[in-house]
Amino acid sequence: MRTNVSLYYEPVAILEKLSDKNKSEMTERELAFLCGLIREKRPNKMVEIGVAAGGTSSVVLNCISMLGLETEMFSIDVSSHYYTNKNKKTGYLIDECIQLLNEEGKKPRHLLLTGKYAVEQMEKVGIGIDFLILDTVHSLPGEILDFLACYPLLQQKCVIVLHDIALNHEFEDGADFAYSYATKVLFDTITADKILDLETGHFPGIGAFVVTEDTDKYIEDVFSALTITWQYKPKIEELSLYRQFYSRHFSENNMMLYDLAVSMNYASIMQRWKDQKKVRKKQTTEFVTLYKRITELKSKRIYIYGYGRIGRALHSILAQCDIGTGIYHIVSDGQDIDEPGGFVYQLSEIEIEPDKDVIIVGVNESLQTEICSELEKRGFTEYILLERKILLHILAVANL
Repeated sequence: MRTNVSLYYEPVAILEKLSDKNKSEMTERELAFLCGLIREKRPNKMVEIGVAAGGTSSVVLNCISMLGLETEMFSIDVSSHYYTNKNKKTGYLIDECIQLLNEEGKKPRHLLLTGKYAVEQMEKVGIGIDFLILDTVHSLPGEILDFLACYPLLQQKCVIVLHDIALNHEFEDGADFAYSYATKVLFDTITADKILDLETGHFPGIGAFVVTEDTDKYIEDVFSALTITWQYKPKIEELSLYRQFYSRHFSENNMMLYDLAVSMNYASIMQRWKDQKKVRKKQTTEFVTLYKRITELKSKRIYIYGYGRIGRALHSILAQCDIGTGIYHIVSDGQDIDEPGGFVYQLSEIEIEPDKDVIIVGVNESLQTEICSELEKRGFTEYILLERKILLHILAVANL
């Protein structure tokens, strides 16, 4: 495994010139790793699957221009609109980047393809891909489906860059990414020359591999990896499109593995859904218990400690239940408050009247002990602490 990629930071500077600064899904070092590989490979045909706002695409286009390359680049995304803001189109920053490059006399060769599955865009892309970036859903079957759709079009020694190969170990405001291991599974099961940036002392969020003669010899290992548990169930139409394409390029044994993976995962996903339905019913019962407890306090002001994902979801639920004379939020002293509505307060700013107010601790379990200790230091000994099963219910509501 190679670990000595020369990082190339200069192209990242384009992000500061765009309307939404630093709107890339990659960190600065990850982008430097990617650009370092582009500088080393000097590709002729690049494909990027997973575009989002287009921040990474912009850095890549700037990198190509700075190197004076004539690279043809295709950016592909199944969504026509940016996934966190449906009022903006996917890749909206790319237009800004290209305009800036045009003003510098540079003419990037770029085509943005959205609104269809990656496999449906392969005819437009054509053969000869020598650099591929995969950064999509991160959950199986995700990137593996797309890699196999690109594989017949790859040149020997093509570089494939995989993002978020350590995402399954991350947590964010109660969100658990334990199933986000699609790129890591692909990285570990492919037979190829592997590349990792290990100089930071921790396992990186980005990696790459180079296609070799042995890659094709053991490509069935990637098909076999599809039998690992999927987090989501693709539509039958999507799976059929991929199967039709694969059947033209891969062996019968590989197709048998694909069919087994689909049937196994459809069966297990349906069973999990049935089990989860029972769990959600139980969680709902627990939440009704909480609801009854709070309704006994009706006409009191409610302070939710926390303004993260759980706190906001709890606020929404309580507001719909028409509970309390007002619902406010508390955050720890020193925490920035960027909320024009005037209903989020730092802890030192509030004065609780027990006969008029109630505090609900609306944070994930890992923060509860710290928050409760802080409350009690300030003399607030009466508060409602949510149990794990109720937290899970609130998070489930937040994801709807």
